[in-house]
Amino acid sequence: MLNGIGITDTNTKLILNIAYSIVGWVFSAAGARLHDIVGRRKMLMGTAAGMTVSLAIVAGCAAAYEDHGIQDASTVTIVFIFLFGATFAVGFTPMQPIYPAEVVSNKMRAKAMGTFKLTAGAAGFLNTFVGPIALSSIGYWFYVFFAFWDSFEVGFMYFFFVETKGSTLEELDEIFEAENPRKASVEAANARRRIIREQRASAA
Repeated sequence: MLNGIGITDTNTKLILNIAYSIVGWVFSAAGARLHDIVGRRKMLMGTAAGMTVSLAIVAGCAAAYEDHGIQDASTVTIVFIFLFGATFAVGFTPMQPIYPAEVVSNKMRAKAMGTFKLTAGAAGFLNTFVGPIALSSIGYWFYVFFAFWDSFEVGFMYFFFVETKGSTLEELDEIFEAENPRKASVEAANARRRIIREQRASAA
């Protein structure tokens, strides 16, 4: 990844990788506090949209450096790679052990989490071992592909992901029995917000 934008010095790569890990840790810790405030759907859709924008800019800047040798494009690419990592960490990292467990019934939870761990491990394996090969083969088109993939995720989440914030597991079972679980979950979340606003207004 760094070689493609002209970063070849080993020490510089080491510093950037350490900094990237620290950024991921800080923002994932922040995200762990935010998902109960913002809500699961909003966080996942917002971070997926942010990742789409970041990757689109990374692709454009990497192309500018690779095709035209524009040095400033290399710097901008690094900045937005870090922004992508921060965005992913704040939304997706803290949600991985939580959301899959919330969107299945009590009876299915053990099997569902096992399936999630298996698929997540397989995806991590592909990203680790296949990603670098793809990046060296197709260059910045690698980022273009994932920018489109993340934009697809935004639409998929909007139409199909339920809001689990504030609901008990028993309430979620009722939501998934509805004709449109996504709509039912959003309506339940809106109803809870109205009740909270009314309680605050009456208390004031």
